[in-house]
Amino acid sequence: MTLVKPVSLGIGADATNLAACRAARTYTGVMALFQGFFFLILGVLLVIVVYQSLAKGWLPFGPRGFSGQVRFTRTEQPVGYWIAFMLFGAMGLWAVYAGVGILFGWMAPLPLN
Repeated sequence: MTLVKPVSLGIGADATNLAACRAARTYTGVMALFQGFFFLILGVLLVIVVYQSLAKGWLPFGPRGFSGQVRFTRTEQPVGYWIAFMLFGAMGLWAVYAGVGILFGWMAPLPLN
């Protein structure tokens, strides 16, 4: 049951649907910008962490919060270090690709459900 009588626009749409579509497009546009910049910044930061790990020799890894860090070092845990290096690098490159793709419209933003 609708409280507002739809006004026909002659092309199969009505005024209430048109207003809803405009509102959804604006909301989706703002969220697409947010998602694009979020992924771009996240990806760049991950790539910086990976690049700095080459000079420092260790990579932070694990969910220990403020109580400390789990570190994989190249000298003590080389397998863990290189696995973390590849995972961080792949996630960073994917996030940069997704951010640029969303900002330029090559990729659809994530659904907001």
